[in-house]
Amino acid sequence: MAQDWLSVTVELLGGPREDVWPRPARVLAVSPSHTFAELATAISVGFGRWSTPQPGGFTLPDGRTQDVDDSAVAELLSRGAVFRFVDSAGGWTHACTIADLPIDPRDVLGGEPDTPTPYQGWGTIPDPFGRRWLDYEETIEMPPRPAGTHPMFSPDWPAVDTSDPVDHREVRGAVYMKDIDRFLAAVLGRDVTPALQHVGSGVVLALRAGRDAAEPIARAVIDGLTDREGPGDAILAEDLQALLRGEPLPGKVVPVQLDELEYTLHSNSREWTYGFIDLHTGAVRDGGATDPGMVGEDAAIDVDEDIDRWLMFDKVSSREGWKDMAAFAEQQRDADVRQRMEHALEGRGAFRRFRDLVSDEGLLDEWRTFSDERKIGHAREFLAYKGIRVG
Repeated sequence: MAQDWLSVTVELLGGPREDVWPRPARVLAVSPSHTFAELATAISVGFGRWSTPQPGGFTLPDGRTQDVDDSAVAELLSRGAVFRFVDSAGGWTHACTIADLPIDPRDVLGGEPDTPTPYQGWGTIPDPFGRRWLDYEETIEMPPRPAGTHPMFSPDWPAVDTSDPVDHREVRGAVYMKDIDRFLAAVLGRDVTPALQHVGSGVVLALRAGRDAAEPIARAVIDGLTDREGPGDAILAEDLQALLRGEPLPGKVVPVQLDELEYTLHSNSREWTYGFIDLHTGAVRDGGATDPGMVGEDAAIDVDEDIDRWLMFDKVSSREGWKDMAAFAEQQRDADVRQRMEHALEGRGAFRRFRDLVSDEGLLDEWRTFSDERKIGHAREFLAYKGIRVG
């Protein structure tokens, strides 16, 4: 009868290479007629293995060895029994427990399958042979993770942009040099999503120069900024919308070089914990620029001589960098990678551990782009707070 099926919880204890913890498990519905051979196959399939179970895989509660054969499970084991299954082909050991109460497969599976079938489970399943990528044996170094998010994560797939992502370093260089042709060449036909802040800075230059090719890029950047909602994203989106409408930016427009500002904001100096922005030219100077002994009499700036020209700012603490690392960890779709990143950020030495982990996981380029984006966004937020817009 369908109501007399067994519920068998199978926990993976580990294998010859590792003791797995936390232990993943699968809960299988097993009919009174299902055999040990069918159960062995269901366990192997349920834990992502493709090796054929070998004879002698089960050990019963009384210590007897049970072959992987056509004997019915329900004839030799009763409810509440605890037994063992070892996949001899891979050496994986499983603890199996039959629940005290029967189940109806129609309730948990919607029907009566021909073979033992999992209807519940949990945990991360290790690869049967300890491999982490296709050519693991031949390639010791992890292949780099592709930039950006796989297009199938989008609910609009397949109607999504599958273009190659922009090279944020090329975009950054073009913006720094104010080379609009170079900038447009770097972004046209590319996915701008990973570097919205950098691309947005270039779009501002191109729109002000009257380059029509920048308008569709601006709209794509605005959409991306609105979805992402990162540091400075709302401010940049507002600026781009104003430029597209031909309206003035909502604040004092200063040609601040954001790369210079974010670099100075995050630079470590015990002596100079502040810097200055020239509100006339947009130049960014470290606090040491006020010291003639450091930069020379001719190069030193005298802030007191023209106090309205200079905007003083405090440099940010390393805590801001830690927050960026935490944000990067939070966005990881791979639960295992995310958990290891979060663990790496605990306690002293977090920056070194995080950097090593990112490198080992092939995420270094993605992290650099993410980090640079956040820093540019923070710099833009700081300026907006002071009533300044970049232009």
